[in-house]
Amino acid sequence: MIAEDNTRWQLNMTATLGAGNGVGGGENAGISSLVNGINQSQELMFTLKVPIDDQPSKQAVANAKISLQQARIELRKEKWSKETNAINGWNSVVSAERALRFADDAEKLQEKTYNVSYQKYLHGLIDSLELQSALLSLIQAKQTSLNARINYLHALVNLDMLIGNTLKTWQIKVRLS
Repeated sequence: MIAEDNTRWQLNMTATLGAGNGVGGGENAGISSLVNGINQSQELMFTLKVPIDDQPSKQAVANAKISLQQARIELRKEKWSKETNAINGWNSVVSAERALRFADDAEKLQEKTYNVSYQKYLHGLIDSLELQSALLSLIQAKQTSLNARINYLHALVNLDMLIGNTLKTWQIKVRLS
């Protein structure tokens, strides 16, 4: 707006009123000489400025419009980035939650498998090597479940940080001193 305003015609008026110092003789002397109009000067001046093919002003307008458009583009990019990060954060939480459910289900099934293998071992249907293999599979399923739980919590924390609720979610109070 300022750059466009600088390209317009300008009509400036300057008014000057001067009074003498009240020294001298006759009508120019004393306090009354300051208000009697004799020892005063008045001046009124008008200046008209018409920009004709003012390239610097036109360039300033063009630069201002370009800067404004660039700022709008940057704002739009920032908005899209925030929206994309929020969507990705939410999808990460949903995905991590689903992975956690699958890992928990796999752990429960592996525990049942181990219990069946243990019963088979007690009845002599399998040897200790097969029982140890079932136990190792159960331990791996528990580790996978634990890793899935950790990833789920990380996704929740990242989403909380993204939307600015971290302190509220974890009931952290900030004390100002």
